[in-house]
Amino acid sequence: LDDNLVLCTYYKNPPGRVVRYNWSIQPKVIPPFCRWLKLNWSTTNEEPREFLDIDNFRAGAITERTKMMYPCDDSILKVSNYAFGINDKARILIIKDELLFGLREPIIKRQDDDHCEAWAFFPDTRSRFLAEMNDSSQTRSTSSSIATEGQQQENCGVAISNTMENGLVVKHLPNGDILQYGPESWRITAPERTHGILGNQKQKGDLESCRLITGRGTVIRYMLDSSIEILYANGNIAHNRSGVWTTVNNRGLRRSRREKDGHECDLPPIETYREIEAETKCEIVTREDIGNILNFHNSSRLVQFKDGTEIFTSSDGYEISIEAPGYAGIKVRYDPIKARGETTIGRGGADSSLGLEDVMERSCSGRLTETYLPDGSVIHNFKERRELEGFEEYGVHNVNLMYRADGTVVKTEQEGEVVIISAKDRKDLRLAGNHPDRDGDYFYQMFGIPNERKSGVFTIRLEESKLWTRDWEGNYFSIFANGVSKAKCAVSFS
Repeated sequence: LDDNLVLCTYYKNPPGRVVRYNWSIQPKVIPPFCRWLKLNWSTTNEEPREFLDIDNFRAGAITERTKMMYPCDDSILKVSNYAFGINDKARILIIKDELLFGLREPIIKRQDDDHCEAWAFFPDTRSRFLAEMNDSSQTRSTSSSIATEGQQQENCGVAISNTMENGLVVKHLPNGDILQYGPESWRITAPERTHGILGNQKQKGDLESCRLITGRGTVIRYMLDSSIEILYANGNIAHNRSGVWTTVNNRGLRRSRREKDGHECDLPPIETYREIEAETKCEIVTREDIGNILNFHNSSRLVQFKDGTEIFTSSDGYEISIEAPGYAGIKVRYDPIKARGETTIGRGGADSSLGLEDVMERSCSGRLTETYLPDGSVIHNFKERRELEGFEEYGVHNVNLMYRADGTVVKTEQEGEVVIISAKDRKDLRLAGNHPDRDGDYFYQMFGIPNERKSGVFTIRLEESKLWTRDWEGNYFSIFANGVSKAKCAVSFS
């Protein structure tokens, strides 16, 4: 080791676990009179200072105030406030192990809207996470004109977006639908997405802008020319071009309907070819408009559409898997027994561990959607029925539970709560729990009583624009999106 340098550093937390510092530049514009009196005018022979003739309210002195907080779980909470003129902005950054996250005010802030956004960056996969409060006016419409099945729920609450390194965006809407945006470059540089049907002369109607997957396994494709195409799990297909809907069932029968006057008429059927493979007893149905429908001997079905989308339905019809080139895979599970039972989560922490082995146990609708992202993350989406304070009053809300490949867990609730537990803290919670051989303490922290959460658990309330955490010493740290932060140290008599 004669030719090597070994450097060891030891950092000691500051008193009160808080450090403050600020930075500012000399004023460049004409300051107000009260500030002008406080300037440090030099008495030497230097030339008089010159100012730009710019309104101080438009471009005043630039200052930065930074507050660093250090919980005992080795995380760093950095709050920076920037001021220029009458504008005051805040930047919040939380550094926890290999995870970076924080709060921010919405880029487009509406009047009387105090909600904030929670963001996270995962350096290992270079993927990004965003949780924001959403409403029906901000999401792509899934109204009756698109004929989605089931009762349409109010599309208000938390929506989460995951952006992959290649540009793929997967957005989970508050009503449980999943919206996916492909990378912009694919629309120009990937002719294989339309299987070379038009070669280099592809029109906008053959290029997909985004796609929406409903909770029942139906794919709605939005094209660049504003047309819509719907792909059903049973092989049916429907498309809307210029206000005319055309539907084709799995037998090739076609029917059209004009939205303007509701006029309906039958169209010539599409030619269909059927054959049975002798070895597997699989029935193969070939149609010119979609591709192939494979009906297996155990009653399961695989539908292959021409755009590369494949929808597989299990033999009992309770599981639907959707895959497409370049998009995240989605699996929809349904349990009719759970749907009839309408599981209700009681108040308090009695049911906090329910669903640890299978998240389906917490679903009140018997339906669970799993999204498999390209970076290895899995997102579970389900509806949860929870008991309220009033007598026999219950509320149903949407829950997203994301498991990353490194062990980090993120939970979001429709009302505005976001809970983040890093992989290291998940392990520490397991070792400090009553059952070190069972990885379940993190689950209790996420679904338990918020005020009883332990060290390493970060809670964000989007509707309150607030982030808070408590370390194992009892120190409490809270940060608001506008840059206001508080650190309350626990009293020790040792």
